[in-house]
Amino acid sequence: MRKALATSKTLVVVNLAMNNITPKSGYTMFEVLSSNNSIYNLNIGSFSGAQRNRLGKEGAMAIAAGFRSSNCLIQLLFMKSVSLSNSELEVIADSLEYYPYLHSLDISENRLEGM
Repeated sequence: MRKALATSKTLVVVNLAMNNITPKSGYTMFEVLSSNNSIYNLNIGSFSGAQRNRLGKEGAMAIAAGFRSSNCLIQLLFMKSVSLSNSELEVIADSLEYYPYLHSLDISENRLEGM
């Protein structure tokens, strides 16, 4: 799967919702996905339950690194309920300053306070 995600030139939508993605596996996933410039829609959102994705600090840093990659062209990113805090979202937001491709970002139902 890792090789397919990294090398496919026809894959444009990836839905990894509710896959029990942890911070460590999130880092690996974004490292692979950021090398693929055909993916424009990525859903890593979750709902409550045992299989929900929890990105944490490592996952947030990986997303930010992906946005800094010249290969990454993701335009739609869904991160609903993936246990992001304000500081983790700030890491992602800082990377978006120079990332012109993102058109839609769903960060609903995370651990954000005062926003």
